Amino acid sequence: MKIAYVYGSTPLRHGDVEDMEKAVKENRDWLGDTANYVASLGHDVSLFLMHKKVSGYMEYKGVKWHVYKPLITHKKLIAGKEPCMKMFKDVFESKPDIIHFQTISYCINYALYVRKARRSGIPIVAQYHGGRFPRHFWDRWAQGYALRNSDAAIFLTKESSDEYIQNYNLNPEKIQIIHCGFAEEFFPIDKSIARNKTGLDGNPLIIWVAFLRKVKDPMILLKAFSNIVKKYPEARLCYIGSGEMEETLKRAVEEDESIQGKVTIKGFIPKDDIPLYLNSADIYVLASHVEPFAISPMEAMACGTVPILTTMTSSKIVTDNGKYGLLFEPGDQKGLEEQIEKVIKDKPLLERLSREVAKRAEDHFSWKAMAGKLVNLYEKVLNDRKRN
Repeated sequence: MKIAYVYGSTPLRHGDVEDMEKAVKENRDWLGDTANYVASLGHDVSLFLMHKKVSGYMEYKGVKWHVYKPLITHKKLIAGKEPCMKMFKDVFESKPDIIHFQTISYCINYALYVRKARRSGIPIVAQYHGGRFPRHFWDRWAQGYALRNSDAAIFLTKESSDEYIQNYNLNPEKIQIIHCGFAEEFFPIDKSIARNKTGLDGNPLIIWVAFLRKVKDPMILLKAFSNIVKKYPEARLCYIGSGEMEETLKRAVEEDESIQGKVTIKGFIPKDDIPLYLNSADIYVLASHVEPFAISPMEAMACGTVPILTTMTSSKIVTDNGKYGLLFEPGDQKGLEEQIEKVIKDKPLLERLSREVAKRAEDHFSWKAMAGKLVNLYEKVLNDRKRN
């Protein structure tokens, strides 16, 4: 099967990278991993995307990466990323059997691809990655047109699909719920080996691996840790990730003598190094207020790191409503402190959860399993087209 992945945004974890090979190999995010795993099943996969600093062509893990610079580098033009006509032309000239358009919130781009796909007789599948329901009339019109005329639409959770089904009067049979997954590089290794390589320590070591953005609320963890470390002076905290809150966190550490030398803010690190850091840690925390379907908690679980997450829909799915991890309400610092202290005080609980979360991640959220579901959907769409 020849599949064209088209991205309204860029599947790279760090937009400032200017070297394409580094961007693809070290900085790709889960969207790039999706293409890799589908290609590993024997399919011909091309990936088309725009990026403000990277452009060119390369092949990696069986995927043909086509990267383009848009003519206009503003963040938005009417709705979402700017259309790139060269990319648009190349997608259809590659003559794919099916197009998988990522990120339906880029409404105008999405509608353009659906219109051309219909005229070209190429099936198109679209995928929701989060974001608010469109506020402007033209956005809603474009997105509604595109969703109604797509062969299938993938949502990460049932809750996220319900609003779109209702507002656009969509056929529920076209809606597929397929969760995200984690890459095969994430699995448990001996903690002492991981810590020897990362240089981290702590009893326990708490880790954050996510963007440092306000919506993810990294500051609440720092405030909670400031209280935790008073009771458990051997505790340590490590932040992995970049974002507008990075400098704010660094200043907060400098101003609090009680946590100086006990908090590490690494910033951005290459994707391939993340498994070592997760395996170094005992506890993983994500404090997001809004998240379509977070990948990093699954990656942490796959490494045997116990997750403490906010009560978002995706967190409840991943942890089976807190059976495989602990949950707290967004913004509830006291609740976060209580959950951290719960696993610190109960070592048998921490050790049991470490084993159980690794098995749950492997059994339910590996990319291998998710890629298989995607391919099954593509085959169903193609078969339905043939019958009709």
